[in-house]
Amino acid sequence: VGLSVGTRPDCIDAEKIALLESYTDRFDVDLEMGMESIYDDTLAQINRGCTHGDLVKALKLVENSKLDICVHTIFGLPGESKEMMLKYADEINRFPQIKFVKFHHLHIVEGSVMGVKYKREPFKLFSLPEYADFLCDLLPLVRPDVVIQRLFGISDWELLIAPNWGMKKSEIQYFIDQRIAERGVVQGSLIPALS
Repeated sequence: VGLSVGTRPDCIDAEKIALLESYTDRFDVDLEMGMESIYDDTLAQINRGCTHGDLVKALKLVENSKLDICVHTIFGLPGESKEMMLKYADEINRFPQIKFVKFHHLHIVEGSVMGVKYKREPFKLFSLPEYADFLCDLLPLVRPDVVIQRLFGISDWELLIAPNWGMKKSEIQYFIDQRIAERGVVQGSLIPALS
């Protein structure tokens, strides 16, 4: 039995951490916070309502916590280059309290502000082969002790505007797994101190 709480980093304070920690003698307790991007310009552009500094503050609050910390990222946000996105790994590696990550590619859904913008002026999104190759470049840069809980995410089909890869989740996972195997990717293998 466990408890998993997902929230924004600007909603975390010492009182909430103490409350969650009070359950750790009975349950596994995970705290997942949305990193989304490490760039404040991007966070402002997507109307996130918090900054990367808010995440850093929250991570400092859980520096010596009994909580299992997870962060959630989104790759492919407008204006971010591949090189910019690969820097997410450095930021994840910087915080030993991060034990888990969830990686997602950007998908555009009905009813969102970004959905309206995308319909007006479509912008580049990852194809599945491009995303799989991006993950193959990213994973060797991520600390090997970080558990990757998710490599991608898909919204409900009836809400999804783009990208529609035309596959079920299991087929997407298989495609990514195959690409990782073909390229011989090993998590953490390109971190200088580890190689």
